[in-house]
Amino acid sequence: MRCVVPGCSNSSVSARLHAFPLGDRALCRTWLRSVQHPELGADTDPAVVTQQRLRVCSDHFVAADYKGNCLKEGAVPSVFPWTGIRVEMLSQPLEEVRALVLH
Repeated sequence: MRCVVPGCSNSSVSARLHAFPLGDRALCRTWLRSVQHPELGADTDPAVVTQQRLRVCSDHFVAADYKGNCLKEGAVPSVFPWTGIRVEMLSQPLEEVRALVLH
């Protein structure tokens, strides 16, 4: 299984993969918009996400998105080349990351 984010080559061997939050339709749409996959959009049917077993790897979440090894409720992938958040920022508090990106 591989990460669905365009340009990411991580697999279940190299990173933790997270399933889309199918139980929360609004949050699932937010994830779909966030990953900016050319074949997926906010209107993508959750059945497609389930059938294709789409996953997003841990490299696309900041440290503040986790509680232990689990994603916090409501976490949204935000680390992408197009957001300006870099992997080396992952250990910094979310507020510091946002301040760096927004300035």
